Amino acid sequence: MSLPAAPPPRRLTAADFDPEVLQLFDQYVHGQIDRRGFLDRASRLAAARLAWQRTVAHFRATLNG
Repeated sequence: MSLPAAPPPRRLTAADFDPEVLQLFDQYVHGQIDRRGFLDRASRLAAARLAWQRTVAHFRATLNG
């Protein structure tokens, strides 16, 4: 007896990505930055967003008691 097939994953669209990451990707695709530059800048952007989310969550928890 085999398991039922899993549905295919949802296809991502441009709306699923941060506009700044899309801008970086566009620069990479058009040769304005190299792969290393794209990955470096995208990882810094992701780290900054994560730090911001954690900061906001901390302040919300602090303010709500």
